[in-house]
Amino acid sequence: MKNNMELEIFSQKEVLERIFENYTKDNTPYFKGLCLNFEEIKFIASGSSYNAARLGHKFFENYTTKRVSFEYASEFISNENKKIKNDTLYCFISQSGETYDTKYAQKIVKNEGGKTLALVNNSNSTIYNEADYKIDVLAGVENSIAATKSFLACVICLWLLAITFSKDFDKENMGEFKNEALVAIEDVLNGNNALDMPAKLLSEKNKLSIIGYHYGYILAKELALKIKETSYIDTTAYPTGEFLHGHTAILNSNKTLIEIYTESFSKFEENTLKKIKNDFNPEIIEITDKEVNSKNAIRFKKYKTELAKICAITVILQLLALKCALKLGLDVDKPKGLKKVVSN
Repeated sequence: MKNNMELEIFSQKEVLERIFENYTKDNTPYFKGLCLNFEEIKFIASGSSYNAARLGHKFFENYTTKRVSFEYASEFISNENKKIKNDTLYCFISQSGETYDTKYAQKIVKNEGGKTLALVNNSNSTIYNEADYKIDVLAGVENSIAATKSFLACVICLWLLAITFSKDFDKENMGEFKNEALVAIEDVLNGNNALDMPAKLLSEKNKLSIIGYHYGYILAKELALKIKETSYIDTTAYPTGEFLHGHTAILNSNKTLIEIYTESFSKFEENTLKKIKNDFNPEIIEITDKEVNSKNAIRFKKYKTELAKICAITVILQLLALKCALKLGLDVDKPKGLKKVVSN
């Protein structure tokens, strides 16, 4: 391994184990000092942290009855009519803990008397130190500019956070979720050479479109960001169904499409994919656990839990972005014009 991004991708199994060791007690999520008496959770973040927040939103929808919302930090700041509510916990997610717009948004909430939670990978940071409640995602120092292990660490912590607020989750299943997620990460890392050919194909493109549904759409957004950050390829993500509403026209000139889906996808989603294929016949790279007859398919094993599927897809997309950039001869650790901490 010659670069930090690769080292950090391959360290994610240890990161997950560290999170479960520190934030579970008697097979139950435990975040010391966290108040659960909130009716709404609002996630505020930017970049990869925003994509993690979107996954957190899904977790809270699935496991709790809390009202839950999410917003880009910059959009939160620009909303002049926002009302800070006493029954809302404002969760600020930032790998560095110093992201400028996220830090600015937190200051607004604090000044208005709102309660704040910091979910960061730096316990010696402004966002962490100024929050009412604090969670260090424990990914360790991340030297590569593109967030990899810190992104997955945020996702795992958000999953545990949703379980903490849940009244219905069976804690007896906690071990199964953890163990299968660990297996999923290891499986993908062990089979990473299978990504070489798809990565080469992507490296030869000027533009890319990625589609996915449910969790897959959010992970499509993360893959698009990773490819842009490391390979400078114009890449856009869409929800699978929404892609039909005019966006498919780009396939007239740009014939490459990445699809993220699992075997559990609905008949609606299946019919949508068939229509795209029949109407435009694009060159497709499928990231899926489903049996498919395609030389470009990136298949991962079948897992029972959504958490394991998310972990598998996340590591696949990180490796795909890494390998694509390396095929182009680019410095994945220090992309041009980007810095780890976004601040003024």
